[in-house]
Amino acid sequence: MFVRFATGFLTSKFLALTIGTVGLGLLGNFRNFMSSIETVGTLGMHTGIVKFVAEAGTETQKLKKIVSTVFVCLCVNSVLIGAILLLFSGFFFQEILNGQVEFSYLFVLLALVLPLYLGNLFLNSILTGLGNVKNTLIVGIIGNLITLVITIGLVYQFELVGALLSSVLIPSILFFFNYYFVSRKIELLKISSLLDFDFGIFKNLMHYFLMGCVTGLLGSVVPLIIRNWLIQNTGLEEAGYLEAMLRISTYYFLFLHNFVSIYYFPRLARATSVSEERKVIWEYYKSAIPLFSLLLIVTFILKDIIIRILFTSDFYPVKELFVWQIIGDFFKAISWILGIIFLVKQKTLLFIVAEVISFSILLISSLILIKLYGVEGAVMAHALNYFLYALMLIVYFWKKIFR
Repeated sequence: MFVRFATGFLTSKFLALTIGTVGLGLLGNFRNFMSSIETVGTLGMHTGIVKFVAEAGTETQKLKKIVSTVFVCLCVNSVLIGAILLLFSGFFFQEILNGQVEFSYLFVLLALVLPLYLGNLFLNSILTGLGNVKNTLIVGIIGNLITLVITIGLVYQFELVGALLSSVLIPSILFFFNYYFVSRKIELLKISSLLDFDFGIFKNLMHYFLMGCVTGLLGSVVPLIIRNWLIQNTGLEEAGYLEAMLRISTYYFLFLHNFVSIYYFPRLARATSVSEERKVIWEYYKSAIPLFSLLLIVTFILKDIIIRILFTSDFYPVKELFVWQIIGDFFKAISWILGIIFLVKQKTLLFIVAEVISFSILLISSLILIKLYGVEGAVMAHALNYFLYALMLIVYFWKKIFR
């Protein structure tokens, strides 16, 4: 977590000094687009792969069927999505990057490296599922250091173009490191076979596909619409302020993300009764939430210093966004553990309904509030959305968890 935070800080500082607020806004748009490609390309199956690989353990035959099934899916997806990127590269650069012609080749490049890009995500899921914490940490540290070095090198040489290039190339490069560490545990080339494609596993993974795609696509497309609406109404500079605020939010969420993914998520996945689920949830509220709340308070108090350290004086207007962002992030943390229950227990329909309602609230309130309050309206909408989302989940789980 420390390495990720440190490399993220250095990257943000360098980007702020090099590409400024406007460049950061365009980079945010492109990363939202990349997130949607990741989700569709992997069929949103990261959680499912981790779970099934963990359950298979050392049973070679089960592992073979899981790896082969996912491998076939990713191969088909790489071809289909790559073809779409090549055919519609003009449309994408017009919508995502404001029609700046010098960036159009990025989508062609992405189409060419897509197999490695998706393969890296696939290998990362397998590595996590294998449960080798040491290897997972090593890969994470190597990945963050490589990201830092390549990003700074490309941005120093090509500025905004370099920042966009790094988003495309880095996951493809990391594929080889992930492959090395996974192959030390299992021989991927020997256990991947078209003949071992398993429709039963594919059917089970489709639950995660539906949930992952809803969250991934809406989580990428809705912010993209909001950011474009912000650009139309206030300009690219304000979009850069919003991106800076979201980066700061990402950094302090690293703390909670590590707690949830390493400790609470596996325990909820293994829970076989309501009492076990209740125990994990209340432990989260009694331990993780107070610490996270303290972190939010410290972040708000030190907001001027944080902006000065992470960015430049051009980003000082960002301090006006902290109140609403922090309020929204508090309610997001409150609701996070409850939303995970939908995910780990494969409550697909309930999960999708909750996500659609949440993103609808976020989109509609953002369009209205940005018109009234500019960039501050975007973080106000964030706070309103997660307050209502947390309230909705608390009401739904009241009898099961809180009584």
